[in-house]
Amino acid sequence: MIKCKPGEKANKTGLALIDFGDTIFSWTVADIAIAMAYALLCSKGKALLEQNKPNLQCALALLEGYREAGGPLLPEETELLQTLMCARLAMSVTYGAYSYACDPGNEYLLLHAQPAWASLERLWAVPEEEFLGLAEAALAK
Repeated sequence: MIKCKPGEKANKTGLALIDFGDTIFSWTVADIAIAMAYALLCSKGKALLEQNKPNLQCALALLEGYREAGGPLLPEETELLQTLMCARLAMSVTYGAYSYACDPGNEYLLLHAQPAWASLERLWAVPEEEFLGLAEAALAK
């Protein structure tokens, strides 16, 4: 959350809170992967998409923060992160396309479609070993 008065520059320091297990019982790794998938679309994402790179910086920072907060992640779960992130982005763009087909006048439904598709394509193209190394490094910091 970033709060500022109109006309003032925003303080770049923000606070984020992710409450695991608050509304459903699920696998924590899935919750982390979903948050990481949407972190690919953070504000720095557009420039990185233009460079044809996935925005892993924000996603890995989220993973590092989870670890710093004491969250455990098994090696088997770490290996699933990239696939689960891709699955979430695929669900998001599919649901967005379906919703837009049902309401073609609602341009809002397309707001994150292009960056989500681009992030999905670029994340899927990252070799598994490379992604796993980056994730393991974030968890080891």
